Amino acid sequence: MKKILLLISLLPFLPGIAKAQGWSTNTDFGTGVDNFGVYLSSIMTWVTRIAGGIALLMFIYAGYLYLTSRGDTSQIEEAKNIIIGVIVGILLLFTAEILLQNVVGIRGN
Repeated sequence: MKKILLLISLLPFLPGIAKAQGWSTNTDFGTGVDNFGVYLSSIMTWVTRIAGGIALLMFIYAGYLYLTSRGDTSQIEEAKNIIIGVIVGILLLFTAEILLQNVVGIRGN
């Protein structure tokens, strides 16, 4: 189990290792990945897109729960909690994106 966790923890560094060894640096996220920052930026782009789609689906689901509650307070509370959770998640995602771009100095594609 420890070996599997070690291998998973080394995955973000593979493009840099490949570049140092002269291997091809084409990844699923794009071609020409030269360093960890570009690789992380590419991953963050995909995470943002996927999270945005999931957030949209959760908003739709919460709206459905709210509209079909028929005055049931527990269902209304559940819908409100889902909406608050989605908003907090989106804010955290944007905060991570801002930190990557401004503090670390990684620019997206």
